[in-house]
Amino acid sequence: MTEELKAELQELKAENEKLRGQIKTLTQQIADPNVTSDLWRNIHYGTAGHRRLQVYPEPAAIEDPHGAPLVTSDGQVLKESGSLEFGDCFEVQSQTQVGDVLWLQIRGKKNGWVMGTVGRAPDPVLINCINLTLWKTHEGPIPPAAFEGQDFPAMGMYTAGYPGRSEICVASASGSAFWRELNIAMLFADIGTSTVFEQAWGGSENFQDWVAYYASNCEAYGKLRSEHPKHLVVVVNHTENWKKYPVRGPDVEQAKVDIGRAQYHECIWLRDMHKRLGLKWESVTFTTAFKFLQEHAKWTRRDFQEAAIKRVKSDFEGGDGKKAFEKLTGMERTYVQKCARWCIEEAFPDGPPAETQDLLEKMEGMKVAIVPPDLDPGAHYRLVFVTSTSRDATATDIGTYNAFAVAAAATNPELTSLSTTWTCIGSAGNRTTSAYVNANQNTLTRTSDQDAPIYRLDGVRVADGNTHLWGGSLAHPISIDENGDALSTKVWTGTQSDGVRAADWFLGDTAGDWVYYGLSTCTGSGKGGSAWVDNLDQTKNSQYSFYAISGILIVPAASP
Repeated sequence: MTEELKAELQELKAENEKLRGQIKTLTQQIADPNVTSDLWRNIHYGTAGHRRLQVYPEPAAIEDPHGAPLVTSDGQVLKESGSLEFGDCFEVQSQTQVGDVLWLQIRGKKNGWVMGTVGRAPDPVLINCINLTLWKTHEGPIPPAAFEGQDFPAMGMYTAGYPGRSEICVASASGSAFWRELNIAMLFADIGTSTVFEQAWGGSENFQDWVAYYASNCEAYGKLRSEHPKHLVVVVNHTENWKKYPVRGPDVEQAKVDIGRAQYHECIWLRDMHKRLGLKWESVTFTTAFKFLQEHAKWTRRDFQEAAIKRVKSDFEGGDGKKAFEKLTGMERTYVQKCARWCIEEAFPDGPPAETQDLLEKMEGMKVAIVPPDLDPGAHYRLVFVTSTSRDATATDIGTYNAFAVAAAATNPELTSLSTTWTCIGSAGNRTTSAYVNANQNTLTRTSDQDAPIYRLDGVRVADGNTHLWGGSLAHPISIDENGDALSTKVWTGTQSDGVRAADWFLGDTAGDWVYYGLSTCTGSGKGGSAWVDNLDQTKNSQYSFYAISGILIVPAASP
């Protein structure tokens, strides 16, 4: 037997022993009514608005444990006497099995009974509470059977913070870096967190409430004002800087590129509070999700590699609370693709398996959103972009500029695959032959032409249709090029904001040097130098970009 096979055999034996230990722990927790401990934890995730686990004055045989309200076997509605928040810890005084429900009696102020599990061992269908003592020595990822029935989403898992007896407290964590796995590990490892799930820091009417909530969590779970504050940990996002972590007390401004927007505000607040309370900012550790799980949940590199592979697959295919990659906007695709790439690089320093590498390459090649994410199958739409290439505005034939638009689109295989027409948004003319073409005519966006909403290549809607396009103001600027990249540039148009050429200043106008142009970062109109289409102070020999718009496209039917 080769050394390589021997090593693999030893690894498999170790994995087998780990699984045996997990099965033993689960069996103890579910089957033995005499097992109590100093501390249990509520892991009942529930649904939005119903995340608390109800406490009842006495146990009862329940007709439907999943019903609301709960009805006893004799038809009486079971009224609650209190509730536990997600992540709350409590002492158990006794246990009793009534029908399919294992009831736990709480000791202390919230004296009462909660449904610990539903369904008899060894196959419960719902686990609401876990015995923290039995999980104290667990190593590696928590098996799904340990939280059977709890729908912890991969994206947007809600928490309002929770306590833990561990000497560490997660003060901030990226929602894009194994947020679900981090929460599951913290719940079972008796680690507290002060994080508050907030998607719009500073941008919602409840912002002040969330700040107060976060501050109180840091004091309650991080023990900031106590004689012995906990060791605070900040888990950063997946970025190209993963190699420099862990690091203690970094400059928050320098770390800004590695943390989310909400995290940045959290870290600024934490830093300032450390100064006010005379605490050492250098005691706060910034680390990656993998290194946190490795140190505090005893994950191995193999554990992380398996999780990283699963993550990339779900990023691409969707599911588990995620949209499929093809359904994301261009900006969302860029973000997800970058996070996936750096996650895989940290998990596989020597390169990932071929299948995972193929998915990464597919994601990289799908940066452009050729199907708007907000439209249903069968809906009509157009795409529009600003060319990354440039030329002058001296040609009198509109066909020259249309060919330029086609050539730009042809550099992106995704755009080529659409088999559509591409025309420039421009008005051109020849004074000698009196051959003139208006922009709305060239692009078939007159009120009499077929109508459809118009989207940038990042999935953002520019205009609701033809009337909106030539109504004087766009919903968003045409600032994304044929590669899906943002571009700030001047753009030749030769047209007025209504899509019709003026007597002068059209593309190819030989009567003077000036030609109408737009700015790719603007949405308004007018000749004041801040319009998307009809500014006037540039000479036609200058090299500028062009807007290119597609013909009518149809959202394809969903794949079976």
